[in-house]
Amino acid sequence: MKILAPSYVFPNIRHIRTIMFKNIFSSLKNKTELDVTWVIFQPDKFSSTNHHDASLLDIHGFDHAVSLLKNVNPDGILITSTPDIIQYTMCIAAKYLNIPIFSIYVYSKFLVGSKSHQPIHKSIRRLFGKLSANKVSTDSLSQYKFLRRLKFIMYKIKFSFNTLHNIKINFIGSLMTVSKNILADMVDRTRNYNDMADYHFLPDDSWSEFLVKNGIDRESLFITGNPYWENLVCVDNSVQKKSDLQNSVNLLIVTDSLREHNYWSEKQMNEFIQNLILKLQQNTNLNFSFKIHPSSEDKQYYSKLFQNYPKPIQIFQSENLFDIITNFDLVISYGSTTAHTETIASNMKLILIDLGMDLELAPLVKEGISCGLVTMCKSVDNIEKIIYDCLDKNVVISNNLMEKRAALFSKNNESSEQIADIMIEKLSK
Repeated sequence: MKILAPSYVFPNIRHIRTIMFKNIFSSLKNKTELDVTWVIFQPDKFSSTNHHDASLLDIHGFDHAVSLLKNVNPDGILITSTPDIIQYTMCIAAKYLNIPIFSIYVYSKFLVGSKSHQPIHKSIRRLFGKLSANKVSTDSLSQYKFLRRLKFIMYKIKFSFNTLHNIKINFIGSLMTVSKNILADMVDRTRNYNDMADYHFLPDDSWSEFLVKNGIDRESLFITGNPYWENLVCVDNSVQKKSDLQNSVNLLIVTDSLREHNYWSEKQMNEFIQNLILKLQQNTNLNFSFKIHPSSEDKQYYSKLFQNYPKPIQIFQSENLFDIITNFDLVISYGSTTAHTETIASNMKLILIDLGMDLELAPLVKEGISCGLVTMCKSVDNIEKIIYDCLDKNVVISNNLMEKRAALFSKNNESSEQIADIMIEKLSK
């Protein structure tokens, strides 16, 4: 079996896409011979190579998706449901070549479309900020270039037009396809599904009726759970208060990539982080480290931001949050990120700073707030008091939180196993 996986991050980076795909590929390899090709789409070219037991292919080596797919000749392609110019173009070419498309969904339907309530002027401002950015989300400081994101978007649109032209769609038809199905997703990302996929792997039943109403065949829907959340086991039903509050307190600040996704300007981000650090440094018993996004944030950027502080600040990036979180007494975060879900699932107390944005809460946050595991912070000015209040209370994990956690985190590779079985069945026909 040969599978093609488009990705804007390299498979060696810890990212929700790479983790999901790797878990699925691992299950497939236990059941059949597997040949995986990752098609990497980033602004810079690289030499196509191998990564462990998979091939890495640079999209820049092809003028359009049809030639790429013909070169790889996969039995199927695996994508995420998130709207994306390259993924959508790959699907157009796959349909043309009769290659089955498998789409995997990350979140429940009610968690998608978190920015849909933003005023139109904020959406336009964010779009303008995205188009004028000198970087893409995966860039380091050394890769920043004038209008880099816009130039890459133009490259992807050209790649899409070339693909449509190759399958004999005229210019007007190509323009309508790009405008309706691709460029629209740059403005409104609430759609979050790909109607060209042949098979849809859903985390739960919340998507089913929505997809059917939008023309998706019910027989193509499979409720499999999410392989990203596999193998987390947390059996404790209580969290005890910290007994030695007079001694040092170890805090982990988990960031959200709001700047990288143009919800914040660089100035807003810097001011927020510096203000938070200033408040924490007023108490010498508070020690803190940062855990930044593994692919969408730049460690060099944070190192430069922290270089003038009197005490070194440790920055984690590639590390698994589950592996380091037990070294800390409390987590502080903001925005909306899967790290919040992982923190709560680990029975770690979380202070969530309210930024006044219209952001949906990550899975388990609502249940965490209800039982006291998560504490909302309206102002950084009160952060020290909130820290000690959190540490000085016992928390009993509610049945509701335990049930939601059990439903979200499948054990023993159940999700990947189920997806692998479905893929083998469909591709063997």
